[in-house]
Amino acid sequence: NWIEGDKNLWAVSSLILDRGKEEQIKAMTERWMVRIMNVFWLQAWEKTNIKNDVLYTNFLCWCSFLYKKSLIEEPFFDFYKFYAEDMQLSWELILKWYELGICRKSVIHHFWSGTMNMRPSYVKIFYETRNLLINYSAFFSFKTKFKLLPLFLIFHLLQIVSIPKNSFYVLKAKINSFSRLTKNKELVHKVRDRISNGRVLSEKEFLKTMSRKMA
Repeated sequence: NWIEGDKNLWAVSSLILDRGKEEQIKAMTERWMVRIMNVFWLQAWEKTNIKNDVLYTNFLCWCSFLYKKSLIEEPFFDFYKFYAEDMQLSWELILKWYELGICRKSVIHHFWSGTMNMRPSYVKIFYETRNLLINYSAFFSFKTKFKLLPLFLIFHLLQIVSIPKNSFYVLKAKINSFSRLTKNKELVHKVRDRISNGRVLSEKEFLKTMSRKMA
């Protein structure tokens, strides 16, 4: 009903209760809070407006959603495999001035990385890092990337040291993901070309939608 009744609303997701955080997320949505995702894949919750029980956000997790095929018939690039592909599509739609909503009356329980197991693995770290690098490279100008680079490096360094027993293969996966991407830059070009087609928001406006702190 909501997606059919709002021409600017491109996709609607369920309220996703991540395992172990169900009550926290319910409390946030009762206070009209919405999930915000930034380039480091860090999630935060900020106050937002609400209409007809739909929270408007800049990021939807695609484990439960409805979308309009009229804008993008095939929403995901096949080379993402998994991880950060929903971030890429969410950002692309925000750049093109479309809205994304979370329907609070549709609720699912989400087991984070359930298909990959919760334990860190080389494959998981490799694709997670590579895909974040694709988004980082495709969406931002050189000036913004340079400004964010120290924080980006610190984020990945913290990931390495936070898993002492597995730090070697985490580091190896991250180095290999960067190396592979530098040899396969057409992946970044494909994303950049598509997001440029019909783009409305400037980079400054886009950063504001991502997070107040980022702006």
